[in-house]
Amino acid sequence: MAIYQTGGYQVKGSAVGKVTKAIRDFVPHVQESEPGTQMYLAWQQKDDPTRFLHFFIFEDAVAQTRHGQSKAVQRFESVYSPELVGGDVVFTDYEMVAGKRDAFGKSACAETLKKFYEAVVKRDLAEAGTYLADDLVFAGLFETYRGADEYLKALTGLLQITIRLEVRGIMAQGNDAAVFFDLETKAPAEGKVLVAEWHQFKDGKICHVRSAFDGRPYAAMFTGAGRK
Repeated sequence: MAIYQTGGYQVKGSAVGKVTKAIRDFVPHVQESEPGTQMYLAWQQKDDPTRFLHFFIFEDAVAQTRHGQSKAVQRFESVYSPELVGGDVVFTDYEMVAGKRDAFGKSACAETLKKFYEAVVKRDLAEAGTYLADDLVFAGLFETYRGADEYLKALTGLLQITIRLEVRGIMAQGNDAAVFFDLETKAPAEGKVLVAEWHQFKDGKICHVRSAFDGRPYAAMFTGAGRK
């Protein structure tokens, strides 16, 4: 039986940045290593950034125990525990009454996008291409690529100067998924940027992508780009 739970806590104002970074470092572990954790969301209160609320859905008690005993959780606790104010983390259990959700990191779209970027990181563009619709449209900052082949050709060029591509998170809802990844490149376009992409799916394949990032390091690669 699924377990629904929240965990709320408050930290010192001076520790907000450190704890937020620890959360962002920790969540990818949950995505990649805990299939029994069906959802893991971390929220920061808008009107009081020192307050955090985590929402969990575990497949069962075994998955909950496995999560709690993981080394990643212990590392995360070592960061926020010394910074707590107002008491320890308050865990509250709930029962599902009604609602609709996508399994965190386990929806078909999220899995497809995860596999696509795993193939990209391995430089296996033949495999990456199997997750793309033939009529894919990729809308970037500087150019739009029409068709999977045209996009893969451009991606091949990008990978030639890529030092590191590290996925930070994937979120999905219905036929849409978003991915966030760190991209580090070398000359002739040296830079470190956070890339956000919105992917739309049709018949289980990526059919449309919109990409957003700080394009200044890459403007000179495109004809006329970067000139005022």
